[in-house]
Amino acid sequence: MSVWSLAREDPRTFRALADPDPIRAGIDRLTKWIPGDVLALFVAGVTTIAGFTADPGPRVVWLVASAAAAPLIIILIPYSNGQGKVAALTLRKALAALLAFGIWSLTIPDTAWHQWSVVASNSVLITLFMALVGIVFGLWAEGFTREPPGNP
Repeated sequence: MSVWSLAREDPRTFRALADPDPIRAGIDRLTKWIPGDVLALFVAGVTTIAGFTADPGPRVVWLVASAAAAPLIIILIPYSNGQGKVAALTLRKALAALLAFGIWSLTIPDTAWHQWSVVASNSVLITLFMALVGIVFGLWAEGFTREPPGNP
């Protein structure tokens, strides 16, 4: 769950304070699908790596490792709760987490994406565009991860 949406999720508090910022709305629709631990660790890792080296190698490894962790955590949660078999719905949520992470990570400065000149030279435009993609993605992901009718 996105930190920005916490106040809006509870109908008893701050419902009238919904943020009209389209970038924030796009990010909310994205971060909902990414495990919070992955979000926090990724940003901490990016900050740490940027402070210690200009070498792009660690940034690429960290981006790939974090992208892999997002769906892996989604898959492992039901497994660790004793459900054993991973349901198709869980796999769809894992795919949504991977795609959401890819879109969201493009908006974070100093990531491996910024080694690519197209992203580095257009970071503001990329961030705005990814916010729009995030809104569309969030709507798609809601339908993609919905339990089929008739299933308990």
